[in-house]
Amino acid sequence: MPDKELPNKKTTQAAESGTEIIAKPDEAEGKLLPPPPPPSEMYRFSVNLAADSAAILRETAARKGFTVTDAFRRAVAIMGGVDEQLLAGRDLEFIDPVTGDRTKIVFL
Repeated sequence: MPDKELPNKKTTQAAESGTEIIAKPDEAEGKLLPPPPPPSEMYRFSVNLAADSAAILRETAARKGFTVTDAFRRAVAIMGGVDEQLLAGRDLEFIDPVTGDRTKIVFL
């Protein structure tokens, strides 16, 4: 399939979760990035986690009512979103809703 030049954003619907995904042009090439694979093309990974990381994943999943797999998928999605914002030159901050204090998050 030949690459097409597209306008700024194209909205697609994620088949599995029903969440909206914005596909953006690749800035280096000006071409649309590929959409995520459909559920029939899911990939299986084996991941080794330290005990404390595994505990955080299990505890978070239980607290939110997710499976561990869903919690891991969400963590990966958050990582991708944060990375995209950092690459765009934006900062990541936590803001205390009571005091308004801001804590800048820095990744090394």
